[in-house]
Amino acid sequence: MSDRRKSKRFGFFSWFGADTTPEATGETTPTQKKEEQQINQVLDVETIRAAVSMRKLWGTYHDLGDKKQLEVLEDVVKLFTKCVHSTDSELFKNAFEDGRTFTLVLCNRLAKEIEKVLSNKNRTTMLNELIKLTFKRSAWYSVLVVLSQEIGGTFAETKLVHQLVQVLKCFLLCTESELKQTIEGDELQNFTEEIKPIQKDIGRVLSNAAQFRPVVSEMRKSDIIDTLIKLVTTTTYPSENYRFRRMAMDAVVSACSNADTALIEHLDKKKYVPFLVDTLKNVDVNDLDTASLIIPILVAIVRSSTTTNPTLLKSFTNSNGVSSVFEALLDFEKFFDTHFEMMSEIVKQSTELVFVGERNIDPSPEYSKFFMLGKSNGKKLKNIEAYQYLANTFLKAKSPTLQELVIDQLLYIFADHSHNYAIVIPLHNVAMFVRDLDYCTDHVQDRVLKLVEFIVAGLNYKPHEELLNLTELLQRKISPRLAYKVFCQIHKLIKFDARIKDNFREFNLLKIMVELLSERFVSLEDPISSELESQLRDESMELLVTMIHNSPDNVKSFRESGGVTMLQDMLFIDSYRDLALKIFHIIIVQDSAQKHINVTLLIEILQTAPRGSIDLKISIFNALRKMFDMSERSKDTFREAGFVATISVLINTPWPGVINLHTNETNSAYEGSEHIPSDSEMIQLIESLFRALTAALKNHPFNKMDLINLIGESGITDALICNGILSTRHSHLAFQFLLDVATERNLIASNNPQQIQIDDLLYLPTNARLFNPFVLKLMMTLLPYANDNYNLQKCVFDCIHALAISPNLQGFHHVVDLIFPYRDTFPIVWEIMERVATYRISTCEWRKLFSLLRNEIQPNVMKMIQKGAKFGSSTAYTEMEPGSKMTTFLNCTLNQGYTFGAWIYFSNQESCHSPKSPTSSTVDSFTLLSITSDDSKSHLSIHLTPNGSVELQTALKSKRIAFQKSQLPSDRWIHLVISHQKYRLQNSMANLYINGMLMDTIKVAFNTNFAGGRIPAQLAVCSEHCVFNYRMGNCIMYEDALPIESIHSMYVAGQDYNGYYQGDYLANLNPLSDHLPKNYIDLLQQDREQSIKIHSVSLQEEKMIFAFTAAHCTLDSISQKSITNGIQLTSLHDDNIRAQLHGRAFPCTPQSLGDAILNFDGLSVILNLIERSDTSDRLLESLTLLLHLLFSDRVTDEMERIGGYDIINGFLRRKATLFTESILEVLWQCVMLSSITGEEILANLKFCNRCMLDFEIWKRTSIPIQRKLFERITWLIKENCYGNWNASRLKHIGVVQHLLFALDESPNIEIVLSVIQAIDNLLRHKITDEDFQNISSFLIHSLELDQLHFQQQQQLSSSSSPVQLTPSHFRKTNQHSSLTLSSTTSSSTLNTTTNRPFKRMKQNYTKCSCRNLMMKLLYDLIIKNGGEYLDVFSRNVNLKWFYQFVHQRVQPISLILSIQLMSAAMISDRLRNDKIYNIFKQALIPYCNQQDLYYSLASLMLGRTVTYPHNIPHDSNGIPLFEMILPVAHRDAIVHDQYMMSSSSINTANANTSANNNENNRIELQVVFMDVLSIILELLKFNHDDEYSLLSYPNTSTFDYFSDIIKSEKAIQAKRRWQMVRQYVHSGQVKEMMNNNGTNSPPVFDLNKSMSLPNVFTSLSNLNVSSSSMSSSCYKSKKQSRALCDAVLMFLLRVYRGNSNFRSHCRKLETLEEFSNLLFVNVPNPSDEEFRIPSNTILSSTLNNKSSPIVPTTTIIIKKHFQFEHIQIDH
Repeated sequence: MSDRRKSKRFGFFSWFGADTTPEATGETTPTQKKEEQQINQVLDVETIRAAVSMRKLWGTYHDLGDKKQLEVLEDVVKLFTKCVHSTDSELFKNAFEDGRTFTLVLCNRLAKEIEKVLSNKNRTTMLNELIKLTFKRSAWYSVLVVLSQEIGGTFAETKLVHQLVQVLKCFLLCTESELKQTIEGDELQNFTEEIKPIQKDIGRVLSNAAQFRPVVSEMRKSDIIDTLIKLVTTTTYPSENYRFRRMAMDAVVSACSNADTALIEHLDKKKYVPFLVDTLKNVDVNDLDTASLIIPILVAIVRSSTTTNPTLLKSFTNSNGVSSVFEALLDFEKFFDTHFEMMSEIVKQSTELVFVGERNIDPSPEYSKFFMLGKSNGKKLKNIEAYQYLANTFLKAKSPTLQELVIDQLLYIFADHSHNYAIVIPLHNVAMFVRDLDYCTDHVQDRVLKLVEFIVAGLNYKPHEELLNLTELLQRKISPRLAYKVFCQIHKLIKFDARIKDNFREFNLLKIMVELLSERFVSLEDPISSELESQLRDESMELLVTMIHNSPDNVKSFRESGGVTMLQDMLFIDSYRDLALKIFHIIIVQDSAQKHINVTLLIEILQTAPRGSIDLKISIFNALRKMFDMSERSKDTFREAGFVATISVLINTPWPGVINLHTNETNSAYEGSEHIPSDSEMIQLIESLFRALTAALKNHPFNKMDLINLIGESGITDALICNGILSTRHSHLAFQFLLDVATERNLIASNNPQQIQIDDLLYLPTNARLFNPFVLKLMMTLLPYANDNYNLQKCVFDCIHALAISPNLQGFHHVVDLIFPYRDTFPIVWEIMERVATYRISTCEWRKLFSLLRNEIQPNVMKMIQKGAKFGSSTAYTEMEPGSKMTTFLNCTLNQGYTFGAWIYFSNQESCHSPKSPTSSTVDSFTLLSITSDDSKSHLSIHLTPNGSVELQTALKSKRIAFQKSQLPSDRWIHLVISHQKYRLQNSMANLYINGMLMDTIKVAFNTNFAGGRIPAQLAVCSEHCVFNYRMGNCIMYEDALPIESIHSMYVAGQDYNGYYQGDYLANLNPLSDHLPKNYIDLLQQDREQSIKIHSVSLQEEKMIFAFTAAHCTLDSISQKSITNGIQLTSLHDDNIRAQLHGRAFPCTPQSLGDAILNFDGLSVILNLIERSDTSDRLLESLTLLLHLLFSDRVTDEMERIGGYDIINGFLRRKATLFTESILEVLWQCVMLSSITGEEILANLKFCNRCMLDFEIWKRTSIPIQRKLFERITWLIKENCYGNWNASRLKHIGVVQHLLFALDESPNIEIVLSVIQAIDNLLRHKITDEDFQNISSFLIHSLELDQLHFQQQQQLSSSSSPVQLTPSHFRKTNQHSSLTLSSTTSSSTLNTTTNRPFKRMKQNYTKCSCRNLMMKLLYDLIIKNGGEYLDVFSRNVNLKWFYQFVHQRVQPISLILSIQLMSAAMISDRLRNDKIYNIFKQALIPYCNQQDLYYSLASLMLGRTVTYPHNIPHDSNGIPLFEMILPVAHRDAIVHDQYMMSSSSINTANANTSANNNENNRIELQVVFMDVLSIILELLKFNHDDEYSLLSYPNTSTFDYFSDIIKSEKAIQAKRRWQMVRQYVHSGQVKEMMNNNGTNSPPVFDLNKSMSLPNVFTSLSNLNVSSSSMSSSCYKSKKQSRALCDAVLMFLLRVYRGNSNFRSHCRKLETLEEFSNLLFVNVPNPSDEEFRIPSNTILSSTLNNKSSPIVPTTTIIIKKHFQFEHIQIDH
C-alpha cells in the first residue's frame, strides 16, 4: 500500500489543521491515542513523526528571523523528502494547506541564491559555486518537482524559471575541460553520476512548470521560449551535454502543448516553423542529436496550432515540413542499430504528423460500410500526405529496424481508429508490403503478417488485395520459412473468420496447396531441412483441414484440384498418413454428394493393403470410427462393402505363429515378410477393427439388420477363429471386443470407476445397455473354443448375467437355447434364464423347456417356468432414461377440449447416468406432454414431479397448477388421464383421473386454441436430472373431453392393451361376470355402493390425435444432424403421425408366458403335471404354475374352451389326499384377485364352481383342510370389503346348493359348524327364492332318513354292542335319557361287526343335526330381519310343508323349530289356514312330553315370537321359560301361584283368592290365537295319561341342544391342541431345542397348527345312548309329566286372569269339555251299566275326592281358578 493510499485511508494528516499537537502540549487525548494506534498498524512510526514535526516547524517559520527561517526551511525540506513522494499530492495539501506560501518562499530563496551565483564574473568561480549550490539544494529540487506538479502556476510569480533556464544554459556551455579544472580528476566520474539526478530534477521542474498557462505566458514575455529554442537548435554545444538540450526541448514541447493564441502568434511572428524546418534540412547527417530535438518541437508546434490558430500548420506545409521530417528518417537510418531508442522515438514523433491536419478525413463509402463507424474514440487520420510518406519510408528504407518501426506505427494508426484503415485502403500500401515479403527479413515479415492479421481480426475486414498477394506468395519461389509463415498466417485468419475461406478458394489456394503437397514442397527455393519440412507438412495439412471443414464448396474445389488422389498417395507415407486420414474424415463427413466414393476408397485400400501394413490398417479403422461418429450417412456407405472388408482384413491378417482352429495348422502367412507384427500390433489392429465396427452399428438400425445378412451368421466368429486370437493368451480380448460391440462403447481403461470388472478379464459399463443382441449368439458360438479356460467361460456368463436387465432383455429372446447346454456347469445360467423367462422367450424355447417336464419333474426348470409365469408381463412400454424424449408433430386445434391418457411406471433409476443435484423441481420433472404453437400464444404441458404430483400448465408464462390429490405411487403401473373441457359461460374445468377414478378437479384457463397444421410436440421428456426411470406405456390424446364411462373402459382394458379403443376391445363386465379383470376389481373397491358395469366404449377415429404404443414401432433413416436412436413409434390410427425417440429411449415389448403358452401345447403339459403329481410338493408346484397363468385373460378363455376346469376337477378328486394348506391357498388364489389394498374378490367363478365348491373333492381331504376351506368362504363374505360382491358372485354359481350338498355328506361336526356359518353369512347378505328352495329340499330330504334312524336303533339294541339305542315304542321305564346334541361316541370304541351300521347311523344323526341347525338359522334370520326373509319364506311354504315335520319319526328339535317357523309366518299374517289347528291337534300328540313344544304353542297363542333366554338355568318345571313369554307386568304372580299350589290346604288357597283378584286392575294381556288352547289341552291330556306310550323322543330342551354347539366346539379345539402338545413333546423336538439353545427356556410351538385327528363322532351328531346294563327306558315319568302340566296350567291361569276374551273362551262348552278330559285323564272309564252317575256329580265328587288319581295341584288349579262349581254344564 502506497503512502498516499494510506493517508487517504486513515486521514492522519488532519492533525496538521489543529492549533496544537501532542508534542507541543505534552498531552495526549484518548482520541489521539486511538488514532495513533490505528496508524501504527499500517505506517512507520518515523514517517508519522516526520509529518507531525514538518507541520509544527512550518507553523513557526514566519515568526523567526532570516537565519532561523533558513534553518527551519532546511528542516522542513528534509522532513518533506522523508514522508512525501512526488505523487502524494494529498499529503502535501494536508500539510501545507494550498502550499502557495511555501512554494513562493522556496522558489524565491532558490532564485535569489542562483541569481547570486550567476552574477559572479569569473566563469570558473561561478561554475564552481553553481555546482556547489546544485548539490546543496538537491533536496529543494526534489521538493520543487512535487510542487511543480501540483501548483506549478505559482512559479510564474517568481524568477525561478528564468534562473533555471540560465542554470541550464551554464551547464550546456560547460565543457569537460572546465569541469576538470573545477573538480579533481579522480572525482570527476563520481561527480558526473551524482549530479545527473539533480540536473534531471531541474529539467523536470521546467517541464512541469511549462504545463501551466501562467508560466507559459511568462516564458513568452521574458523570451524564455526563444532562449530554449536557441539552446535546442544551436549545434555548437558539446555533444556530452546533449541531455541539457533535451531538457530544453522538453520544456519547449510542454509549453507548446499548452500554448495559447498569444504564443502561437509569437511563434508565427518569429518564423520558428520555417526556421526549424530549414534547420532540420541543414542538419549534418551525423548530427542525430539535433534532429532528434527539432522533430518533437516541430510536431508539438504544429499539433498545438490545429486547435487554436492554423497559421503554423500552413507554414509547416508550405515549408515542406512533412517531407523534411520523413527524409530525415531515411537520412539517419544508419543510426537505428546504434541509437535504437532515440530513432524509435523520432519515428513515433514523426508518425504523429498523420494526425495533424485542419480537418478529419472521411473514408470512401465503398469501404466505410465494412467498418463500425463512430464507435472509436481514438485519433483519426488527418494528414494523408504524412501517411503516404510514412508508407514510402518502409519501401525506401534499407534498415530492417526502420521497416519494423514503420509497420508498428501503421499498426498503431489502424488500431487508434477504425476509420484510419478505411481511409488508406485505396493506397494499397499494405498489399505492396505483403507482395514484397520475400525481400524482407524474418522480423519484418512477422511484422507485416501481424499487420494483416490485425486488419482481419482487429478490424473485422477482409482485405482482398492483401489476401491475394499472400496467396500468390506461395506460387513464387520463396523460402520454406516464409511459406511456413504464410501457411500459419492463413490458418490464423481462417480460424478467426471462416468466411475468408471463400476468398482463398477464389485465389486457388487449394490448388496451390495440393501442388505443393504433391511435389513435397520442391518448388520452394532453398533446400528444406527435415525439421522445417515436418513443420511445413503439418501446418499445410492442418490448413487444408481447416479450409475444407464445413465448406462444401471448398471440398468440391479440393476434389477438382486432385486432392483425393494426393491423399491416397499420402496414406502410404507414415509421416503424412494421420493428416491425410484427417482430411479424409472431413470430406467424408461433409461432402454428402460423394462421400460414398471416399469411404469406398478407404475400404479398397484396406483390402488391397499388404498384409504387413498393420499401421495403415489401424489408422484407417481409427479414422473410419471417427467418421462414423460424426456422419450417419457414411455408415450407409460402409454397409455396402465395409462389413465384408472388415471380415476379410480379420481373416487375411492372421495372428503370426498360432494355430488356426479351423485347419489346425500354424499360421505361416508372414514367412519371407520384412515385418512380422507383434502381439501388441495385432491387438491394436483387432481393437481398432471392432471399434470401427461398433461405430458403424451405433444408432443405425439398418446396419444392425444387414450385418448378419452381408457377412453371414458365422462371419465374425469364423474370422476370429481363423485369425487365431483364440489360440493366444489374449483370447479374452475377443470376447471383450464383442462385448463392446454389444454395448456400443469404445474401450475404456480398466480402472474406470464407471464400469464393472469381472475377474480382471472382462469389463462392462455400469448398467450397460445391450444395443446389438446378436453378439450374444456370436459369443456363445466362440465359447466352446475356450474350453481350456474355465475362468473365461465363467466371466462370459457373468457378463451376460450383468446384461440381463431391463430393457436389455428385449434382445435375449433367443439366448436360452444358446446357454441351456451350460446349465449344469455354471449355476448362473439358471439365473440368466429365469430373468429372460420373466421378460420374453421365444415359442421354440418355451416348447423345449416344457418338453423337459413331460417325463419327469426337473426342479430348476420348474422354478424358471414358475418365475416366468409369475413375473412375466405383456405390457409394451418405452423405457425413458434421463436425457431421453419423444418428439412428434400433431394436427389438432383443441378448441373445445381434450383428453390425454397414458400408462406410467416409474422407479429408482438403473441407468449409468449419474444424477446431478437438481437446481429446481422443474428440472427434475417428467414431462408427459408438451405442445406449443409457433407464435407461443397457445401452450399445453403436463408434468409429473419427483414427489408423484401432477401439474398442468396452459400458458408459457403462467405457473404450473398442481392437482392436490395426485400423489402417484412408484413401482407400479398407473393409468393417468387428464380431461379438460372448455365452457363458454363458466370457468373451464380440468379433471384428473388416476386408475379410472376421478381424483381432483381444478379450475384452469383454457388457452389451447391451436391453429392446426404440423404443431411440434414432445412426449415423455425425461430430464438429465431425473431421479427416476420412467416407462411410458400406451398413450392417447383425444380431441374432446371423454366421459367417465370411457375412462373406466380404458382403465379396465389394462396396460397390456395395444389399440386405440375401437370395436369390442373389452367384454361386457358386471359384478356377476364369470371372470373379472384386476383393474375392474379396483374400480369396485373405489365405488362399492354402485354396481359398475363396463363395456367397450369406442372412440371416434376422426377425433383421435395420436395413439402411441411401443408395440407399434418402426425404424427410421437417421439424418446427419439427427440425435435420435433411429426408432420411432407410429400412431395406431394414422401411420403418418410418428413419434421419434431421442437419447436413451428403448421400446420394450415383453411377452408373458400366459400369452406365449397358447402358441404351443403348454397347457396340456401343465395339466399332465397335475395328473402325474404323486406328492404334495409336486402338486403344489403344478398348481402354482397354473395359478400364475390364470392371470392371463387368454389362458382363462382357453381353459374354458377346452374344458380345463372340468379336467382339473377330475384330477383334484383323485389327488385330494395330497392336499395341504399351501395347496388350498394356491387354489384359492386361482379364483381370487387382490385389489390395491390387498383385499380379495372372487374373480374366476368357473374355477371356483368346479373346484372350490365341489365337496366331492374336499370330503377326501383332512378335517383341518375342510374347515379352512369353509372358513375362507365365510371370511370372503363377512370380513372383506368386497363381502357384498363376493356373496353375490357365490350365489350366482349356486354356492348355497354346494354347501347344502356338503352338509348332505354328513361331514365332521367342525365342518358342519363352518358350513352353517358360511350359509348364515350368505343368507344374511341376501336370501332368494332359489336359496330357500334349495334349503327346503335339503330339509325335506333329511326327514326321509328318520325312519331309517329308528330301524338302526332296533338293530343295534338287539346286538351285543356295548352301545344300545332304546327304541321309542318301549312303553315304560324307570329312567330316561335326555335327547341332546352332545350324544356321541368315538368310532374307535365300536366293534367291527357294528362299525358300518353305526357309521350309517352316525351319518343319519349328523344330517338330522344339520337339519336342525339349518332350521334354527332360518328362524333366527326371520326373527331378526323379518321383512324380506318372511316374504321369501311365506312364498315358498304352505301347510303341507309344515305337516311334513309333524309325525312321530321326526326328531323333536326339528318339529319344534318347524312350529316356531310356522308361528312366525302366522304372527306376520303371511300364513292363514283354519285346518292348521285340527291337523296339529292330532299330529303333535307323540310329542306331548316336549316342554319347548308347549313353549312354542304358548308363544303362538299370545302372538309372540319364540325367544330363548341367555345364561339362565332351566329347571325341570320350566317356569322361567314360560315366564319369558308374558309381559313384565304379568310375570310376578306366577311365582305366588306356584307357592299357593304347593300348599296342601285348599282353604289357605281360598283365603288368598281376594288378593289374586286384585290383578284384574292390570293391563289386559293380548291373546291372538285362541284356538291354540285346544291344542295345548289336548297335548296336556296325553302327557298326563300314564298309559300313553307312543311318545317319539324324550323331552329335549332346544336351548340346551344348541348350547352344546359352543361347548362341543371348545372341547374339540382344546382336545386338538392337547394332542398337538403331546405329539410335539413325544417327538423329542423339545429336548432337541433345549440342547440347541443351551438354556432351560420353555420351547415355543404353535398350538393352532393343523394336524390329523381320529374320526370321532362328535357330540353334535348323535343322541345320548344308555349303557347296556339298562334293560329299558321310558321317555316320560309321572314327576316330569306333572311338573310340565303344572307349568303349562299356571301359564294358562295367568293368561286367564290377564285377558277377558280368553276367559270367555274358556267358558265355552268345548273348552270346558277339553279341561274335563284333562281332569279325568287317568280315571277309569266304567261302562254304562256299571257306573251311571250324572256328570255334575262326577265332577263334584272328583274335585272333592283326595284319592283321585289326578295330581292334587292340577285339581286345585282346575277347580279353583276355573271355578267349575259355578258352571252349569249342559248335558
